[in-house]
Amino acid sequence: MEDQDRDHISSRSHFSGRSDQELDEMLDELRAGKIGINQPGQNSSEHDSEDTPDENNNASGTGNDSGEYAGKSKKGKSRKEGFNLKDEVISWIQVLVAAAIIAFCVNHFIIANSEVPTSSMETTIMAGDRVIGSRLSYKFGDPQRGDIAIFIYPDDEAKGIKTYYVKRIIGMPGDTIEIRDNQVYIDGVAAKNPEKMQLNYFVETDGSMLSEEQFRLLDVSKADRVLIDGSYNPQYMSMLNIQPNANGQYNPIYHFPLTQKTLEVAKKLPVVKRVVLEPDPVGTDSYYPVDYQTGWSRDNYGPLWIPKKGTTIPLTERNIALYKRCIVNYEHNKLEVKDSKVYINGKPETTYTFKYDYYWMMGDNRHNSADSRSWGFVPEDHIVGKPIMIWLSLDKDRSLFDGGIRWNRMFRWVHPD
Repeated sequence: MEDQDRDHISSRSHFSGRSDQELDEMLDELRAGKIGINQPGQNSSEHDSEDTPDENNNASGTGNDSGEYAGKSKKGKSRKEGFNLKDEVISWIQVLVAAAIIAFCVNHFIIANSEVPTSSMETTIMAGDRVIGSRLSYKFGDPQRGDIAIFIYPDDEAKGIKTYYVKRIIGMPGDTIEIRDNQVYIDGVAAKNPEKMQLNYFVETDGSMLSEEQFRLLDVSKADRVLIDGSYNPQYMSMLNIQPNANGQYNPIYHFPLTQKTLEVAKKLPVVKRVVLEPDPVGTDSYYPVDYQTGWSRDNYGPLWIPKKGTTIPLTERNIALYKRCIVNYEHNKLEVKDSKVYINGKPETTYTFKYDYYWMMGDNRHNSADSRSWGFVPEDHIVGKPIMIWLSLDKDRSLFDGGIRWNRMFRWVHPD
């Protein structure tokens, strides 16, 4: 056995030149497991550099400084190679650019996040509601009658700015629309009114003041209610069949909008004496077309034909007044009348063919809405999308800790009915 071990050890090149006594001592240490040996053809320094310091200690019984430093050097080099400032900066730029592109696409093509500042669509959409709207709603389909739509306010066209409005589509391309005593007619047939449509009323009490609780029961905000001094205009009060009391004074008279449902609630309140629909303010406001006398009013309007793509009309004086805005502002033509002749883009014309479809928009709060009765038709390319969800609703009349957040309206789908 000793001869075999000695032969094995003596075959190592790094044991050459040693005495037999030294070889015997090393053989004893080898048997005791105090030293390790390399395999044939393996360099000692290479072995040390590949082992970890603990492995070297276990094998030789002593620390290997060169191996330990080699390990640290390799680890430090790995850290240096793992962090590259240039690559890190490029990576962050890529993330930010990707996020910006996604945000742009979402905001401009998928959803529109906007606040509703007015009561024109109450009580379907309330003032203070924040809505998420889909810009893709009409990418794959056409607007339909009764849809609640988000569109670019037509009056801002010439100003170079965009203001988004939310109204209901009442009239479609090719329809003839008419309003008689607040009832909309389409092609001579009475249209279905929105369930939450509102009209303004005068409400006379028995002398008592309406409480905040009663106003909330009627869904009337502070912005929509007015307390009227009847003595200021007794003739108007007389027209409403509201007379002074036995003391020659007028009872409290309120003015605010009501739905058909809340109208019935108001009539049943013990303190309410009389409820009267607000009369049509004939001759007090200007309605579309502003520069042409039609005799139309807020509650009695039309009949008026809504332009349809591909339809040709004669260029009469009346048609020019009704449709000039479409021809010039929306379809970008130059229209002039000279010596009783009509010129479009410098050429004499007797007819005009529309390039776009147009829509008639109205608010559900019919007596408190700036809509198509004021500024006319809405071209198809102005319609942005439709509101799909109310994600936040704030009541401006109340503090955040006193019902200022309308929890019952949050995360509700916006339904056209």
